[in-house]
Amino acid sequence: MYRSATSVVVFGRYFVGRRKLFQKGKGVVMAELKLKKADIVLAVMFVIFAAAILAWSVMYFTDSGTSVTVTARGEELGEYSLSEDAVVVIKDGKIAGEISGDELLGRLETTDMANADDARAMKKVIGEYLDELLADDQYAGDVNVAVVSGGKVYMDRAGCDNQHCVQHQKISRGNEQIVCLPNKVILQIKDTGDSEVDIIAH
Repeated sequence: MYRSATSVVVFGRYFVGRRKLFQKGKGVVMAELKLKKADIVLAVMFVIFAAAILAWSVMYFTDSGTSVTVTARGEELGEYSLSEDAVVVIKDGKIAGEISGDELLGRLETTDMANADDARAMKKVIGEYLDELLADDQYAGDVNVAVVSGGKVYMDRAGCDNQHCVQHQKISRGNEQIVCLPNKVILQIKDTGDSEVDIIAH
């Protein structure tokens, strides 16, 4: 009887000891897992930070362009200086109309918003010009309107469903581009070091 009780006590102590050891081991494993998760999070944060630095450096150190080329359906239609504001209307793969220089300046100065907001004034001039241009049946339908203003280029409007090109931010640095895939229109900034523009629309 005494030996049986002693055996039970010994077994109980052994069981409790093993349980504590198991719990301790489990804690070590959990700590290692937490450490691994922390390492993964740290690595991901480092990669994101490095990518952000790389993107910033590319944008910052890329030279500003001097002109923009307009390409439609694989054919270069024209090149426009970024130092002069211009509005270019593209229709069916061709230049349907354009205003720039003194003509555009004159139109801007005659708007009632000329001294209030340059962007709103430009928008009004574009609207009035399109009303004049599209009154002619040969220009009726969907068009793309590219705008050079303040040394930057943007697509003011486009006759496509997704409107990605219109929503694209303004571009001004070498080799940046805005693409309207449905209408196959590309606006690309020409780098100061480029001897020719090398872009093809498929």
